[in-house]
Amino acid sequence: MERLMRIKAFVLLLLFVFSVTAPRLRGEAFALRTLSKGDRVRDYDLTMLDGSVKKLSSFSGEKGLLVFFWASWAFRSKDLLEYGKTLHEKYAPKGVGVVAVNVEHQEVTAEALESVRNYYEALSLPFPTAVDSGLVMFDEFGVVATPTTVLLSKDLTVVDAFPGFPSVAREKIEKMVMDFLGIEEEKKPEKVQYLLAKKPKNRALLYYNLGRTLYRRYVSQKDELKRVPKRVIEKLDEAQKRDPDFYGPYMLKAIIYHKAKVFDERDRVLAQIEEKKFSEHVERRDLAFMYYLMGMTEKARELAGGLLKEIPDEPTVILLDALLARAEGKEGWQERVKESLEKGLSIPVEGKVDPETGTLLPQGEEERTATYLAEKVLGIAKR
Repeated sequence: MERLMRIKAFVLLLLFVFSVTAPRLRGEAFALRTLSKGDRVRDYDLTMLDGSVKKLSSFSGEKGLLVFFWASWAFRSKDLLEYGKTLHEKYAPKGVGVVAVNVEHQEVTAEALESVRNYYEALSLPFPTAVDSGLVMFDEFGVVATPTTVLLSKDLTVVDAFPGFPSVAREKIEKMVMDFLGIEEEKKPEKVQYLLAKKPKNRALLYYNLGRTLYRRYVSQKDELKRVPKRVIEKLDEAQKRDPDFYGPYMLKAIIYHKAKVFDERDRVLAQIEEKKFSEHVERRDLAFMYYLMGMTEKARELAGGLLKEIPDEPTVILLDALLARAEGKEGWQERVKESLEKGLSIPVEGKVDPETGTLLPQGEEERTATYLAEKVLGIAKR
């Protein structure tokens, strides 16, 4: 009898939990666990890097405030903060302030402040960063991913939020700000629409991104793999199972097996890629970069040749051509790198490429930089 009562109590508890969470589960997913659009947040006290305390509202512009939750251990935080420079430059004059909030220290000690200060100053950011003492703001916002971007109105009402910093983040975050300010998005010319690939099915992209994130943790700072990471392959297998026509899992598995020097498995995956005959521009571009990273320049050049005829002005294809020309020992590849920047290459290259000459930096590490650029296009760069 007592056991039956316990079971009933457990069932009632599950029903209660579901009744609380069901509206959020049924509705559109949001980047914050405890807040929704339209919720107003309190005016938090934030610890500055000099030890002083300022109110969250003090960082707002005339119209609103962008808040970047970040941590030095979170791989994409650096990319988001560097992108924040662009947002600050464009939208601070239009009334949107920017503040970064570090969320990696439960207790803000002098050592913690020094650590955050060193990281922050190395990035030369034009906007301030604070430390969330006790992670109070982080917890009350219900941040589910680090980094996360939150847009607040001047009265600290949640306008929108975006979790993480995937490849689409730049476009999504800027659109979020533009919609808030009532700025109409310029219609993109047709020449930049060609890289849009078909959307993966059955949440295959979710498992691919999980695998990609795990992969970046396993690969060393020297861009090496000592062994095949089983957990990564499991995620990629699941993505492949959910959508056998999604090229991403095949590409990343081939790179993993190549880095781990398991060449029979690599060749098996490459044979599958050949059988699939991936034909969209983005598929052929990314596979060309894959072949480049594996030193298979002839195969990479074959794919690049078609892309250069079909979409000659695409910045990443110009970069691909430049890196291949460098690997082939051809002259003039620096001009092509420079041209890719002038055409609007979207990956961060600060400290990696001299924009005036197109040469790779730093001197003596050009090969690592070339690898970094290719992996950055594919979204798998470690650093």
